[in-house]
Amino acid sequence: EIDLAEYAPKLRGAGVHGGLMLLEPRFTAELLAALLNIPANKTLLRRHLTQRFNDLLGREVIQQKRNAEQTLGYQPLTATTKYKVPKKSQFSLKRKKSKDELDLGDLVCPLHDDSSGDIPTSPTMKVKSAAAVASAVCPPLDDARAH
Repeated sequence: EIDLAEYAPKLRGAGVHGGLMLLEPRFTAELLAALLNIPANKTLLRRHLTQRFNDLLGREVIQQKRNAEQTLGYQPLTATTKYKVPKKSQFSLKRKKSKDELDLGDLVCPLHDDSSGDIPTSPTMKVKSAAAVASAVCPPLDDARAH
């Protein structure tokens, strides 16, 4: 039996979740020992921890972790590893459109009927106002649907 009681408080509240241990291929028993601040010279304690860690996760998961270690570009997790989440823009527009430019790529009401080719089909065109486009393109609502 191994005595990890003196190291357990270091793990409580440290943000190490069981799912992280199981699902993160780079989370190893060595990392767990580092997070618990078990000194490297306590080899017997580390060996027992590794054995229990492997028993807990199972043969398949440990094999997946070993396979991940063999992949090109593998970078092991350390106790001081920081993960920076890349900021994503709330919108996917590449540039700001001017007030008189309207992107017509995703209109609910299409610009042209297949029967009439009067209106140009370019994805972006300059218009004086969106209301002018809507009144020129979209069919008017009949009185029954408007009420």
